[in-house]
Amino acid sequence: MKRLAWLVNRLRVMSVREVLFRLQRTFLQTIERYRVAAGYQPLPAEDVRPRLALFGTDPGITRDWQQSFQLDTDRLQDTMAGRINFFGYAALDVGMPVAWHRDPVTRTEAPCEFGKSINYRDDRLVGNIKFTWELGRHQHLVPLAVAYAVSGDTAYRDAVIDQVDGWIDDNPYAIGIHWCSALEVSLRLVSWALIHSLLVLRDGEQGLFASVRDPQRLGTSIYQQSCFVRHFLSRYSSANNHLIGELCGLWVACRIFDLGRQGHEWGLFAREELEHEARKQVHADGVDREQAAYYHLWVLEYFLYCWLVGIRSGEAFSAEFTDTILA
Repeated sequence: MKRLAWLVNRLRVMSVREVLFRLQRTFLQTIERYRVAAGYQPLPAEDVRPRLALFGTDPGITRDWQQSFQLDTDRLQDTMAGRINFFGYAALDVGMPVAWHRDPVTRTEAPCEFGKSINYRDDRLVGNIKFTWELGRHQHLVPLAVAYAVSGDTAYRDAVIDQVDGWIDDNPYAIGIHWCSALEVSLRLVSWALIHSLLVLRDGEQGLFASVRDPQRLGTSIYQQSCFVRHFLSRYSSANNHLIGELCGLWVACRIFDLGRQGHEWGLFAREELEHEARKQVHADGVDREQAAYYHLWVLEYFLYCWLVGIRSGEAFSAEFTDTILA
């Protein structure tokens, strides 16, 4: 009944055009489900390579960092041991190796099936999806990458690499809970871009690619996640802060990693769409149109981060986009 009520409420806010769009997308996803079951995977035309490091290559940045900050070694040790703080829950056990499909609070294991077919709103099926997805965003790995860049202690880097490799092992293209939402895929790409850029400070321009078990496999995963985001962007009544976050991940991935001709096209597309959404989703006085304090801050962070990456890559956004951020 909850599922039915949710569907009725969604239909009430949809236009006829949106209903037709969603029916078409559902049909295409059904086709893709059978293709994936038959072994289909999108593959890059050539090996994916590093393209840009967000923090440059000057290790002096780590000395500047140390003047203002210090490492929380206790928290870092917990993270390396598989104990992570999420949403006020201290030291949740995520397993070691990490159980990527398990909600660390309820211990519910989400099914490893075609991701788009999983009802992630069903707590009985997946547990509390917020915790599982938070783990899959890999944001908890960024402090470990910072610790390696600052200290040079390879234990921090090894912990990052083990989890990145482990995630790729356990999450083949389109299978499982981490292939349900384009936003979640985008946020993972943002984390990988940051991790790669931090590792560059110690290991040279190959960064993340220099340490993973198989650099080609890493590149393929980055390409597949970028491809997934590009083809499953939120649209119509779902095109709110989620769309901006998805475009952010696509833009960042296509600037930090060389995904070939398609990556170049996806990057240009993402920047144009971000410019459009900045005009569409933000009032003239600077307030996000969803008018929720958290989403306002989230959208601001997305735009600001994209703006900084644009400057770093020599592809700056427009003055109007800058004014929207300032407002």
